[in-house]
Amino acid sequence: MHNNKDITKIEKSINQQGGDLSFWYMRQAGRHLPEYMVLRDNEPDFVKFCLNEELATKATLQPVDRYDTSAAILFSDILMIPMALGQKLSFVEKKGPILGELSIDKLSFDINKLDHVFNIVTKTRTLLPKDKTLIGFAGAPWTVIAYMIEGHSSKDYHKAKSYLLENKTNALKLFDLVIDSTVEYLLAQITAGANVVQLFDSWAGMLNDADYDKYVIEPTAKIVNKLKSLHSNIKVIGFPKSSGNKYLKYIKETKVDAVSIDYDVNLEWARDELQPYVCVQGNLHPELLKTGGRLMLNQAENIINILGQGRFIFNLGHGIDKDTPYKHVEELSNFLSGVSL
Repeated sequence: MHNNKDITKIEKSINQQGGDLSFWYMRQAGRHLPEYMVLRDNEPDFVKFCLNEELATKATLQPVDRYDTSAAILFSDILMIPMALGQKLSFVEKKGPILGELSIDKLSFDINKLDHVFNIVTKTRTLLPKDKTLIGFAGAPWTVIAYMIEGHSSKDYHKAKSYLLENKTNALKLFDLVIDSTVEYLLAQITAGANVVQLFDSWAGMLNDADYDKYVIEPTAKIVNKLKSLHSNIKVIGFPKSSGNKYLKYIKETKVDAVSIDYDVNLEWARDELQPYVCVQGNLHPELLKTGGRLMLNQAENIINILGQGRFIFNLGHGIDKDTPYKHVEELSNFLSGVSL
């Protein structure tokens, strides 16, 4: 891990307000970049690509090289955990992830299957300038488990939500297994050189209040507590997408250091209710990035004017769409690079 004296811009933004604006973009590496598509031609199998140390390291660094973002985020996928647990995983063009049949009693976390990921972290940290943050990440337990049960992407994850009701004992067993695996996975990323880690809970907003507490907040709190008990200086960003007014309860009970807000969150509410407790990250709509031009820049300026007086990292409210022109991202990045808070 980097020397504690070498505090990166993202870490400073999480700790205190002011200074130069920190920014990076969720899903900043990937299909919108022509140089990424050249890499993919070398390895069309996405799982193998994520475990290819040379290719995944290059993919992680590409957005920093092109956009001069404040951070690189490990190029990988949230479903590396199910794969390391023994569930079959593949990615099919135009369908997304396909997971094999779930048999809880046969699951066992083998961290050695992820050794290449940790080598990618170390290689990236070595090549990344000291002032740039390297963000490690994992999927939060509920989102990972939703995929594991459903077996593929879904609009409503009905099968997964029904499983929580009808198979409570197995569901809790599965959560315990994924929580422990996630802790081990993130600890290894931190040891390998990650400065900050983020938990992506993409499907948090699909749960009712009671299930949200049990399957979003409680597992996240356990992970954060364990990480900080072993690495007190590590910063954790949480992204419970579409949580609405539950964002406040999430940050208070999970003890994350920063919260990434989606594009539906009211900015004044985030400033008044969330920023007193944590650094806020967000929340430009990816569609505005896709549109580019004055509409994009006006909203970026609006976000900065409202949130920029507190602890703040500029980001999107979700990931970059694959059809986004990279020139639009360059335009936004050039604008953001000139902002001082």
